Amino acid sequence: MSAKKKNVTERDYAPNIFDVARLAGVSHQTVSRVVNDLPNVRASTKDRVEKAIAELGYRPSALARALVTRRSRTLGLLAVGQPDEGSAYVTRDFTDAARAAQYQVTVESRTELSEQYLLAAFERFLSQNVEAIVVISGDRSVAATAAGLDVKVPILVVDADPPPGVASVALDQYAGGVLATQHLIDLGHTRIAHLAGPAWASDATERRRGFTDTMTRAGLDPSLIVQADWSAAAGFRTASHLLDTASWTGLFCANDHLALGAVAALETRGMGVPWSVSVVGFDDLPDAEFYRPALTTIRQDFAALGRRALEDALVLIDGGEPSGHRLPVSLIRRSSTRERPPAPR
Repeated sequence: MSAKKKNVTERDYAPNIFDVARLAGVSHQTVSRVVNDLPNVRASTKDRVEKAIAELGYRPSALARALVTRRSRTLGLLAVGQPDEGSAYVTRDFTDAARAAQYQVTVESRTELSEQYLLAAFERFLSQNVEAIVVISGDRSVAATAAGLDVKVPILVVDADPPPGVASVALDQYAGGVLATQHLIDLGHTRIAHLAGPAWASDATERRRGFTDTMTRAGLDPSLIVQADWSAAAGFRTASHLLDTASWTGLFCANDHLALGAVAALETRGMGVPWSVSVVGFDDLPDAEFYRPALTTIRQDFAALGRRALEDALVLIDGGEPSGHRLPVSLIRRSSTRERPPAPR
């Protein structure tokens, strides 16, 4: 059987701007103006061009579009943090949102960041003609250094406590600290401790501030605070220290990893959770539901934060002022907290 002959109207190559112009009966310059959404094109002409584009399946070149609009449609994203921390989730959701908006993202990712590396990363971004740079970091020194650089493109930091005058977006860490602490107070706990995150972390500082303010407003002692890093090992160690030095029935941990270690320390001492102590975490990591007991925690919507960061970056590119949003967080109640039983008479 002979092979099917190809119809002479079928193309062996992708349609180009001249094919669209011929089919629509216009110049290729007019097609370019329609593709790049430039003004001074009649509605009827634009309709013909768009129908020709759809019929041919034409996909305009990103490079050609950048030359016409003088915009690269490229963003630089610097993400600092461990791969299991919030920065990784925000990076994922930011790049997804950028792709949907037809932007490319050049990503630089580091677990730790020196000023020298930050400068080098920004130079690489600028060599690719990025339209804006977004910095995701919980380290306030990174945000301050980035904000102090004169790079001639807008900078947006994803940071809960940014330097003054810097465009920023974040989840409301302070409100999360308030929610976690108030939940324990509402359950009848009056002796509440806090395992705080590291001093350099903006998120930790805001969560700690929420704890302290809420305890003070309730007339309770806010001094049971121990500083730690973000790890489960630190949670085990610091909770053990608190058990040796004070008595308490409620514990607010600055992240879920700390809470995991704290629960292990309590169980080692024969103090069941939540029967002896109620524990609240922060982040609602994917595994938090499957801790034993399942962890009451503060949920952060990292997808919403990634989308908002992209939206605010585009506002900056267009010369606008982003809103400086603090996106809401929510309490997810599970079995690691319970109402404090009344004291025996």
